Amino acid sequence: MTSKTVHPNAYESRCAALTAALNLYLKAGNSFRVAQWTRNRASPRHWSAGTSHDREIALEYGDANSNVRLSAYRLDVANEIH
Repeated sequence: MTSKTVHPNAYESRCAALTAALNLYLKAGNSFRVAQWTRNRASPRHWSAGTSHDREIALEYGDANSNVRLSAYRLDVANEIH
């Protein structure tokens, strides 16, 4: 049986006001999931953590009454758990 250490990182996000009504958002992070016994009855020694590297950039325009947001999101998943 092999052992693997996973180091999850919390998300880091930043917001910058470009004008009074326009904001820029940046977000990045890594996460992982572990298979649940009820979903996968295979031997635990074959389980690997599913990892994800996530990135997002967004522009938000508006005021206190209404706003619109345009965002692009990238999710890179390895060892996806179904």
